Amino acid sequence: MKFNSFQIKLFMMLLMVLDHLSIIPGLLPFELVAIFHFITRPVAIWFAFTLVEGFMHTHDRYNYCKRLFIFAGIMALGNLIIMLTINPDLLPNFPNIIFALAMCCLALILFFHDKGKITEIPPIFRISAGIAVLILCTLIGEGSFLIPMFVFIFYYNYNKPKQRDLWLIGVSIFMMLSTIGYVMSVNGTIYEMLYSEGCALLVIPFLHMYNGKPGKKTTFTQYLFYVFYPFHIWVIYTIAAFIK
Repeated sequence: MKFNSFQIKLFMMLLMVLDHLSIIPGLLPFELVAIFHFITRPVAIWFAFTLVEGFMHTHDRYNYCKRLFIFAGIMALGNLIIMLTINPDLLPNFPNIIFALAMCCLALILFFHDKGKITEIPPIFRISAGIAVLILCTLIGEGSFLIPMFVFIFYYNYNKPKQRDLWLIGVSIFMMLSTIGYVMSVNGTIYEMLYSEGCALLVIPFLHMYNGKPGKKTTFTQYLFYVFYPFHIWVIYTIAAFIK
């Protein structure tokens, strides 16, 4: 069975909520938190994939990147307001994957976009700026190096599903083995192993269920993720603040 991008995005948004429920103190037992963490690993990787899809198909990469930065800024402002007015202890933990995606989009433009005024920038400066953007994204973006890594896996293996899957499996195995080694060294449990980002290979079935079509294109479908993602984070963090 095949699904379009919007249909899969809706499912990923549901998983996203499950992943963030653990923010609310005492809501879930540790075992269930670990299980939710395991089954929700495809979410960020899927959105890294859709970023590349958008980059390859959009008519205006500059506006696409600008839109990402605008919504990343809106979310950052909302995060700051909640931190200042409701819970000052939460700011360092506020996610903002839109910012990480925006930074990756900017890096793709600097490295690979060959149209517009950006071509007037000497390649050495473009490449240096792109590297600096990726370093900054790794240092302060959600997911550290993971989002940029998966974005570039998807970009370099675009329309090459076998190579793409092999990269995803290889990276996942490496991260899983690293987690297993650490958990065994501290006498951890099987539930702690479920926290491995090696579970990222769970995104592969969704990639093969994707039919390559965006689905119905309206203002609602275009901006749903940009609105829903920060909104559900703000609601969950607000509830967490009052419970705490």
